[in-house]
Amino acid sequence: MKVLHVVDRHDDLAERTVASFSEAASFAQHEVLTAPPLPVPGRLHPAAEHSFRTSVRLMATETPALVRAVRALQPDVIHAHSAPIGFAMRVGRRLVPELGRPGMVFTPHGFGLVEQPLNPDQVRRIERVERRLCCFSDMVATTTSADHRFAHRLCGGRTPIHLVPPAPYRLEGTWNDLPAQQRAVVAAGAVTGPAEYQQAFAQFSERLRRIRRPQETRFAWVDGERLDPRHLPSASADRAVRSVQPDQRHQELLGASLYVSATASGSVPPTVVAAAAAGMPAVFRLAPGAADAGDPIAMVTSLGDLVELSAALLAREDLRARNRAFWSQALRLHYCPESRRDRLEWVYAEASSDGSLRGEPGGTA
Repeated sequence: MKVLHVVDRHDDLAERTVASFSEAASFAQHEVLTAPPLPVPGRLHPAAEHSFRTSVRLMATETPALVRAVRALQPDVIHAHSAPIGFAMRVGRRLVPELGRPGMVFTPHGFGLVEQPLNPDQVRRIERVERRLCCFSDMVATTTSADHRFAHRLCGGRTPIHLVPPAPYRLEGTWNDLPAQQRAVVAAGAVTGPAEYQQAFAQFSERLRRIRRPQETRFAWVDGERLDPRHLPSASADRAVRSVQPDQRHQELLGASLYVSATASGSVPPTVVAAAAAGMPAVFRLAPGAADAGDPIAMVTSLGDLVELSAALLAREDLRARNRAFWSQALRLHYCPESRRDRLEWVYAEASSDGSLRGEPGGTA
């Protein structure tokens, strides 16, 4: 089976997800292609040579390139990822017959953000568009429980929706606990969102410094290639790593005592999963009312509780051990490679099956 992944350029989260799905699909003996090719070394099968821009405004002019790619590769399934390219692929499927022949799977990235609307008008626009587009694909494969809930709210009953958690983003190395005199570094990352994300970390770091002696609490802001210094008080971070070079990110993360995601999230952030998979303690803020409520050793709802938990983890070895044990069990339960492979294999088989789904986009098996 050939699976063609289509992603937007420079979408780091989508690239990591595609790498994870590609690896799982290869276990199931699928031939995985990507367009445009992804810069994820050593993780993908040979990528398609067909490259095209993915701007919604240019969709009409780019459709011929996409059709040529589909014609040349003849995939059984097209797996489109949000946001602009996911819109273009699903609309194009209704307009161009050749795009409607393969099965289509759509994976949203960030639907769950609407559970804490930063811009109500934007949320309403997303909901209006997705209510119409969700039936333009054969399957919706979500990667987080927050995205899954939002997809069910918009598409439930019209398009099959399945949760397929991706593999944790791999850190090249293993985390080791630090001596007590060095246990004062907090790394926070994935700072690629709006100013509210950066301000949340600023508030967290300033409040934690009030509990611990300032000279013992150093902060590194990792994965902040889009970091805007105007939104981050200089006192909040001793160092902001803007480089997208993986080795530099890994060095910063693996040299930290604790990974913190200070922005409220409807589900476990992928960067937290990556840190936990490397063996380091990790904590994050869970949005009030989210369905993923779990052990308070790893997730809390208020900024004040996050500050107190972080201070306790930095100070106590037994709490760090409990935190790591929680994540170890969670990873085994929810991020098992065999489970991911089986789910993907089923999703792709259903999306590509003749007559069961493809007769009318959005049909049910």
